[in-house]
Amino acid sequence: MLIAEFGSKHNGLHNVYSDKDLLIVSDNWGSIKQAVNHYSNFGYSISTFHLDRALYLTKKGSLFFKHIINESVVLSDNDQALDSISQNWNARDNYTDEIESNLELLEIINYAPKCKHSNNYLADILIISIRNILIRKIASHGIYVFDWVGISKNALFLRYVSLLDVDLILYSRHLKNRYRAGCYDDVPLCVIDSLVSLMSRISNNKMSYGFVEDRQILLMPERFSDGSYKQLRAIEALCCLYSFDPKMKKYIEIIKNPNYFCATNVINKI
Repeated sequence: MLIAEFGSKHNGLHNVYSDKDLLIVSDNWGSIKQAVNHYSNFGYSISTFHLDRALYLTKKGSLFFKHIINESVVLSDNDQALDSISQNWNARDNYTDEIESNLELLEIINYAPKCKHSNNYLADILIISIRNILIRKIASHGIYVFDWVGISKNALFLRYVSLLDVDLILYSRHLKNRYRAGCYDDVPLCVIDSLVSLMSRISNNKMSYGFVEDRQILLMPERFSDGSYKQLRAIEALCCLYSFDPKMKKYIEIIKNPNYFCATNVINKI
């Protein structure tokens, strides 16, 4: 089993609000679940993959696994899975399809809940999508960077963003980390407008957002495939709207760990 830490904890950008990112890879889902149960007690945000899936994705040029190869710290790897992943990784010619997938997700920002946490929710979706798209645009030049400062510097060098955009990106990264840690800042609507404008420019697509009535939020999770990232975001909108309801606590805990949710479809087991 491969267990590796990655992310801001190991690139010098970690702070009290940063995620503690952990990757678990094994050829046995039972072992993966046991490891998840153990490490979740230490506050990790956990990504899980069956070994076959991990090797398939590396052959397809997965940038997530390029991130792991370049920046992770291995805690355990009895079967040298990371060596296999490193040897199998192939660069792709372009990441157009993955960029399009990120843009397709952003349909959901047109259906934001009308509640006090809505702007936190929108800022989180937008800054994660901006980061994902910039990583892929930069990778198309053969440059593989994954930390927020590295992404900002290279995006500025390649003229995808301006200096003002860099300030917005790093500020929004801070908002995202605090939101994921359960801290809800008063995010002005002008920040959302600025993020939407930035997304429109880097994607060459006109973006918009909107707020809908409670009834539409209730119906949102049923619109998307079970276990999909888009369904997770729809459930998150529901959690924002009904954050005061104790019954939502179990769902709020799940959405804090999106990669594990999508890998295991755990929502259907509650």
